[in-house]
Amino acid sequence: MYGVLDAFFWPARDALLPGIVQKGDLSRANSIMLTTNQIGLVIGPMLAAALLAVLSYAQIFTLTGLTLALGAILLSLVRESASDRRRESRRIADELRESIHYALATPVLRTIMLIYTSRIC
Repeated sequence: MYGVLDAFFWPARDALLPGIVQKGDLSRANSIMLTTNQIGLVIGPMLAAALLAVLSYAQIFTLTGLTLALGAILLSLVRESASDRRRESRRIADELRESIHYALATPVLRTIMLIYTSRIC
C-alpha cells in the first residue's frame, strides 16, 4: 500500500506546483522545493532521533497527526480554476487508460504485472 501511495504522491506533488506558481517564478519555486526536500532528507532523521530522545511514542504520534492535519488544512486552501481541474481530470483519465493499454500490449510489462498481482492475491 505504501508503494502505491508513494507512486502517486511524487508525480502529484510535482504537478501541483505549476498550477499555483506563476510561469516566471516556476524555476525558482522548483529549486526551493527540491532544496527543502534534500534538507528534509538530511535533517529529518536527526530531528526524529531528537524527538525520540525527548518525547514518548504517543506524543510523537500526536505531533505527527497534528502536522498532517495542518498540512491537509493548508492544502485545502490551494485553489485551481475549475477549467484547469476539468482539463486535468480528462487528461489523467486518458493517460491512465493509455498506460494500461501500453502495459498490457507489452509482453514484459504484462508478465511483471501478472507476477505482482499474483503475489498480492
